[in-house]
Amino acid sequence: MNILPKFIGGAVVVAGLFGLSRIAIPPAHAHHEGVFSHAPDAGYKWEDPDGYFDRTVLWNPGATHPEHPHITAAAEEGHWNADPGYVLNDDGSLNASWQPGSTHPLHPHITAAAQEGSWDPDPGYILDGDGSLSASWKSGLRYPGRPHISSSAKEGDWTPDDGYVFTFPGNPAELDVVWSAGKPSVIYPHVKAATAPDGWVPFPGYDWVHYNVTMEVVWRPTLPNSEVEHVKAGMQENTWYADPGYHIAKNDAGRMFAEPDGTYHSTYAYNTPTLPSSSSYPSPTSSSSPNKPSIVGWAFHKIIKNQADDCASDENRWAITRLACSAISDDQEKKADDDWYGRH
Repeated sequence: MNILPKFIGGAVVVAGLFGLSRIAIPPAHAHHEGVFSHAPDAGYKWEDPDGYFDRTVLWNPGATHPEHPHITAAAEEGHWNADPGYVLNDDGSLNASWQPGSTHPLHPHITAAAQEGSWDPDPGYILDGDGSLSASWKSGLRYPGRPHISSSAKEGDWTPDDGYVFTFPGNPAELDVVWSAGKPSVIYPHVKAATAPDGWVPFPGYDWVHYNVTMEVVWRPTLPNSEVEHVKAGMQENTWYADPGYHIAKNDAGRMFAEPDGTYHSTYAYNTPTLPSSSSYPSPTSSSSPNKPSIVGWAFHKIIKNQADDCASDENRWAITRLACSAISDDQEKKADDDWYGRH
């Protein structure tokens, strides 16, 4: 009996049944795709895409979801992540929405912009310009939405504009600033912040070279002190002299002021101008000069007691008066008198 035809017929039946089962029953995490084929479920891939009998599927992290845009397979099987810049909605679905202000998980200092799909560098940073989303810190950049501050040379630090100070200094999280009247300019010498924000005034004794044109100032001799009455700028920069009938002293806080002659403060004269060399009065710096009480006594009798006929000018007289007042007190006057009259 010839059994070959029966064997062949049986093999055909088995193969047919196997093929039908393969078509009818997809493997785990796969589904029908057409009548005679299967496809991996979302997030999965064929272990051997070219295999016919081995139809095993594997989880594929990073695979995009075929039905939900901006969703990719997470590292853990069965879980999904929203793409950078997107967040999953609160309804439990895999729908995602663009979230301006969200940080990029792969690129530091990059934040989602208002326009979907666009990215901005964080304040103080600029894109490197190589087509990627890498960014670098750059000094001198303005802080968007925060006036009067700019990025410092040190990464992450901010500097207030000239004339401004931080409201909460020492707290890098607080970047609010306020105008600080009287604060010296860090850019322009001898200029300080005025009372009104963004205004500037020269230091006492200085004046604008070209008002409202440049910030350059110059020392102006005889210019009245803008902060102290009865005091004017001397011939040399940062020296002062008092009006006739006044002399310069310092208060207990160390601030210069002018008081009427005959009223002497316990402190010494402030920033006395250099006295011109003259044989009409002894020089305090000369090695042959009498000691200080002698100078005090001489100046006291020359100036305070109206014996200043041989002094060269008003400015010299008041300068010498200040020198005398630097040491004169009630208990010194008698000693100065004795010293002076003992020598003359």
